[in-house]
Amino acid sequence: MQAQAQIAPIPQQLWEATSVDVEFGLRVEVIDSFTAFAQLQGAWAELLARDPESGLFLSWPWLAESFVRNPGRWRVLAVREGARNGRYLGFLPLKYRVHWSRTENLLQTQVDPGGRLGFSEYVGFLCDPADETRVLTTFARHLAQSGWSDLELRYEPTGRRSRIFAEAFPGDQFRVVWQPYIINGGTTNNLVCPQIALPDRYETWLETGPGSNTRQKIRRFTRKFIDTGALRITLSDAKSFAQDLDVMMGFWRTKWAALKDPENLSGLEANYRQMMTDSLALGALVMPVMWRGDTVIGVMGGIADFARGQLVFAVSGRDMTSDDPAIGLLLHSHAIRWAIENGFSIYDFGHGDEPYKYTFGAVDIEVFNLRVSRIARDRKVFDPYCTPEALRRAQGFLESGRPDAALAILRQITTPD
Repeated sequence: MQAQAQIAPIPQQLWEATSVDVEFGLRVEVIDSFTAFAQLQGAWAELLARDPESGLFLSWPWLAESFVRNPGRWRVLAVREGARNGRYLGFLPLKYRVHWSRTENLLQTQVDPGGRLGFSEYVGFLCDPADETRVLTTFARHLAQSGWSDLELRYEPTGRRSRIFAEAFPGDQFRVVWQPYIINGGTTNNLVCPQIALPDRYETWLETGPGSNTRQKIRRFTRKFIDTGALRITLSDAKSFAQDLDVMMGFWRTKWAALKDPENLSGLEANYRQMMTDSLALGALVMPVMWRGDTVIGVMGGIADFARGQLVFAVSGRDMTSDDPAIGLLLHSHAIRWAIENGFSIYDFGHGDEPYKYTFGAVDIEVFNLRVSRIARDRKVFDPYCTPEALRRAQGFLESGRPDAALAILRQITTPD
């Protein structure tokens, strides 16, 4: 049976943006206002507690931080048992954007994980593990009937859930690709997240985790710099955060300015700043700051997922003019010590297989990058939900002297299928 035959619309008087998967008896609700999203908070927390694959980046509070700032750029698909008051079994947060295709003279809706509005390290599906196949298949069947050209789930950590989801799209209408994601001029695989399984004592980790050379350096530099007071490390708090963030991102920008496109650099910096600010607001920020006297020479931003017991390293910056050899090594070892002393079980180096991460004893954890594309690039590639952004694009084309493109957009969004 084709996916289109599986989904039946519910009468508008019940819920305008709702459908039912007839085969599974599951109800799909589309949440696209923050007021409606707020009403899900209790059910979201309950489902999060049932889902062993979840974590901070799929939590209601984390998503709320970016959703409230970005009206009209996100949706949540909610799956529940068929009755109107049935229990929620799954949530899929999505981010929406529009792309102007010059070759096809069309605006295309493109869909990404909703968590990427907040630069989430991990994304995906919040799902009752007992109903995984039914829920993920229902998500896909619903989306197959929506208007978009490309859907990408980059940084989904299970792989299993992505595959179940992908297999539910009709093969004659959609192309499924598992894409690599290599950055930094081909030197870094960003779909690898090196992690350390932490013991219950810092000394145990130091004896068994890092290589012998790294272990000796940590001990030597700790005695030479930390124990003597030549360097000291503090943790950023609400009072010092703004200054610490500015210093860290200033160092970061200096390092990457010559290697990245200026527009891309500015966008990345804004994302990291917001990510750290959101972490502070949620009580999840772990930001060690290294000082030489009264001067900051290095800062590292981490995110603590207390429920999952995982400390995720996200971004750092160091004074590139300093010849101190121990900045990065001591910041990471300090963060690892903090994680162990606070009962965490995982230290996560974040995306990328940079060689230094393995000197601490990290092992690779793979994440996945699924891309689903509609084969027929026709009017079905645009979702009317994106009409406000489409009108802004049309206005921009008019103001830049491209009335033909503006007219094509207006025809696209006003002409019925």
